[in-house]
Parts: sequence; structure tokens; C-alpha cells
Amino acid sequence: MTNLYGGTNLSPVACRVYYNDKQLNGSKIGDFEVSGSIDDDDIISSFYSRTTGLCHGWVVFQTRKGTVFRCHLVGIPGMLIIRVETSEWKPTGFEVSTLKQELVWKTLKNHIRVVIKNWGGYLCGIHDCRHFAADVDAYLKRHC
Repeated sequence: MTNLYGGTNLSPVACRVYYNDKQLNGSKIGDFEVSGSIDDDDIISSFYSRTTGLCHGWVVFQTRKGTVFRCHLVGIPGMLIIRVETSEWKPTGFEVSTLKQELVWKTLKNHIRVVIKNWGGYLCGIHDCRHFAADVDAYLKRHC
């Protein structure tokens, strides 16, 4: 299978990922969904992030209460959604950062809203979910 860049060294799954990413080009972030129970005053204690070379990036954070959430940009053709959802703490192989300055969920949520407002259009490889995850990661690291 030939990928979007003319090469044949990617698997069919990876080619579909690139194709789907390209379909999202120009899309704006249309929604911000939070599932699970997180209060505005919940304190974020630690986090790790992951970006893949092919298709995705996310940040997993844990509150002092022990609740774990994954924050990521999800693409559906023609629409982007920021999702913060309950997750599992599986940091094996990832660098875990511990926050030294207190940061509550409300503050991180407000930062995410600013990112959404300033986001502009999605551009595969230039301005995509990996870049969103890197932004959240950099923001959290400022509190370490």
C-alpha cells in the first residue's frame, strides 16, 4: 500500500492513519468533553505524556485523590474534540513528572480552553493531536 507521501514502507494501518489525518486538515476544535468525576478544585499531582510517531498524542494526569485522566485531541472527519476521560495509570516506559507548584483542574481546564480558542485549523504533521499533547505537557511541566 502506498502512503500519502508516496512511500511503501508503512503498514496498511499506518497508511489509513495518515489518510484519516489528512481528512481532518482545516478542521477546528468543536467540542470539549470531560467524562468521569473531576472537580474544579482537584489538585493535579503528577502526569506523563506520550506522542506516537504516526498518529496520536495524549497526556495522562493523576489527582491527589488518585483519580487518573487522559487528555487528548480526537479527530472525527470534519470535527475535532478535546476529550478528558478517566483512564489507568500505566507509566511503564514513560517519564513521570511530579508537580511541585499546586495546580488545580480548573486552571488546567482554563488553559485547554485558551488552546481551543487559539487553535486554528488542524494540519496533519504540523498542527495536530501530537502538538496539542505537547502543549498540555509543556504547560504542566511549568508547574514542576
